[in-house]
Amino acid sequence: MRRYLSALEAAQPIGGVIAYAGPVAFDQPRNAQAPYPPGQLQAYRLRLARQGWLLCDGGSVAIARYPRLFRAIGFIYGQGQDAQGNIQPGYFQLPDYRGRVLRGVSGGATDPLGLENAQQPRDPDASSRSEQGPGGWSGNAVGSLQYDALQEHEHQYEKASSPSRGGQQGAQDFSQNAMADTEKIKNARVSEETRMKNQYVHFLIRAF
Repeated sequence: MRRYLSALEAAQPIGGVIAYAGPVAFDQPRNAQAPYPPGQLQAYRLRLARQGWLLCDGGSVAIARYPRLFRAIGFIYGQGQDAQGNIQPGYFQLPDYRGRVLRGVSGGATDPLGLENAQQPRDPDASSRSEQGPGGWSGNAVGSLQYDALQEHEHQYEKASSPSRGGQQGAQDFSQNAMADTEKIKNARVSEETRMKNQYVHFLIRAF
């Protein structure tokens, strides 16, 4: 049995994260015929926890209960908090991957930019990344958080102008910025956010 556990630990270290395709407690299927009643989902989540897997939902867990996980991630994701948001001594936060896309730490990685062989950081805003929770890591480090944004860009338009001609009484130059007419996109999907095609999974972290 111990040999089996050692092989499992080698395959998935403490603090390792996996994508899990099954349901957990807070799934809210729109279908009328949901296959799992809420109570059964909660029991299933507890069963996963007993097997050493915790949901990456930003919850606070006790250091004394999960000492090996704490040695792996410490306060990277923040110090533990109670229901009122107060710091809870002896607790630490799990990562919160709900509704978020995971991104590899940029470190000092760069990519070629344009034709001048200049190098562009893969995450130009790495230094301004924020922490998930109080006391958590920020900046160019694992666990840091970055909110959605649009890249700065510019558009150039031709300027319409009409030069004056000599001998015309009261003639003067004028210029006007022109608006470019563009055709509307047919059958475009619109939403509250800009997103790629996606499908939901749960992320679990190995606690012991």
